Amino acid sequence: MTLQWSWTPTGTAGVNDWFSLDDVQLEIGGISTLFERRPFEVEKAQCAVFYQKSFTYATAPAQSIGITTGETFQSAVTAGATSLRMPAFLSPEMRVSPTVTLYSPAAASAEARDETAGANCSSTSATANTKILSLLTTGAAGTSVGNRIGVHWQADAEL
Repeated sequence: MTLQWSWTPTGTAGVNDWFSLDDVQLEIGGISTLFERRPFEVEKAQCAVFYQKSFTYATAPAQSIGITTGETFQSAVTAGATSLRMPAFLSPEMRVSPTVTLYSPAAASAEARDETAGANCSSTSATANTKILSLLTTGAAGTSVGNRIGVHWQADAEL
């Protein structure tokens, strides 16, 4: 199948010489149905079985976008370079176990961040099923009990 629109601009550069395309619905088969206009929030919710992220909706996933920007976090329960597991619940449940990419909130790495001490953690990894991400990291040497450890993520379960 190919869709093609052609247009030859005739205006002067900088003048409104454009067109708008709206209310298009593709159908499978030879019978058309009534046009369906779903609200944005409904469409967004239906997409969540394919893709979810810890970032706010308007923020594209990237390293070092800042702390307290929606990342998953946990308070350290032991000091120093010890293991810490953080759960991130997926809602709604994803269609299959997703591929997970990790992002540091305050460094150009894929490691969790001790946001209190201002240091990277190490050995950050993720395992996932359709309902939960299990984020595992090793605290920084200077991590103290109660420090905020955070990491951003995206979960992709595309077709």
